[in-house]
Amino acid sequence: DDFELQYDFLDPDSDTDADADEDNDGVNNGGEYIAGTEINNGTDFPAIQAIQTDPSGMEIQIPTKVGRKYYIWYKNDTLLVSSNVWTLATPIPLDGNGTVESWIDNGSLTAPPPTDTSLTNRFYRFEVEYP
Repeated sequence: DDFELQYDFLDPDSDTDADADEDNDGVNNGGEYIAGTEINNGTDFPAIQAIQTDPSGMEIQIPTKVGRKYYIWYKNDTLLVSSNVWTLATPIPLDGNGTVESWIDNGSLTAPPPTDTSLTNRFYRFEVEYP
């Protein structure tokens, strides 16, 4: 309720405003609360900032918020194959500190390693936890 009282468009007596997307950025108000992003700022939403090649694999950059934990997941080849499930790459989460955090996929926590020539595609996503 304290969070909802900060915004005149939220109703502390209603659960339905958690599903709304006040700033139309594609993330509902409840998701933005968990992520620590501003629910009335369409440019502040949880998203991977960059994925780029690193000498040992792939570097994933995520803007973080203080007090949140970040888990990175990966999926190989195609998003359309139902048997190809998302796999947790970071069993120990990244701690949010208000900066852009980088995680290197060097193959020590993923299979096959991103440098394996048989790997045609790899997709990444992340999950935010509010402790």
